[in-house]
Amino acid sequence: MLSIRLALWAAAAGALIPIMAVLNARLGRALGEPLHAPVVLFSVGFVALLFAALSLTSTLPNLSKLSQAQPIDFAGGLIVGFYVLSATLVAPRMGVGNFILFAVVAQIVCATLVDQLGLFGAPVRPADGVRIGGIAILILGLVITQLSVSTTANTTANTTANATANTTPHATSNTLPDSSPNSSPPTSGETNPPSTPSELNKP
Repeated sequence: MLSIRLALWAAAAGALIPIMAVLNARLGRALGEPLHAPVVLFSVGFVALLFAALSLTSTLPNLSKLSQAQPIDFAGGLIVGFYVLSATLVAPRMGVGNFILFAVVAQIVCATLVDQLGLFGAPVRPADGVRIGGIAILILGLVITQLSVSTTANTTANTTANATANTTPHATSNTLPDSSPNSSPPTSGETNPPSTPSELNKP
């Protein structure tokens, strides 16, 4: 059984990810260049983690032991950088909710594969039918949400088009003078010009 304290800690870390995406996008707008936001973000994070390491362990990383690590062990930094960069550039375009939804589903699927196969030296934890069924429901929920987003977008577009069409002024027949044979007779004091030779010869 998982510890409630650890579960709440993990939930808090996950809940802060959408907020990070929004704040990072705002930072990019303030800097005038979105790609500069992750640089500042990691600088702030570096200072915070340095303070946490000194406060909790009273030591700093022993750089002489880095030679014992394999090259792939450093890929975590690239993965974190890729995630933050993606959140900075993609989330404002597709929406924070959509970005986090796709990211979470992909994380759960990938985590299941890591546990199932013991990738990168992780302990093997085979997935049972219940877990696989939960992942299938999660993917189905992702598909349903995207269908809902597409339907909402189409409805909004149609409503906007109809409103635009209803507010466009239409031309009426009153904009042109009436030249039909059944036009109204001239008012008092007006005379019609002669239209035939016999009318011209009349006194």
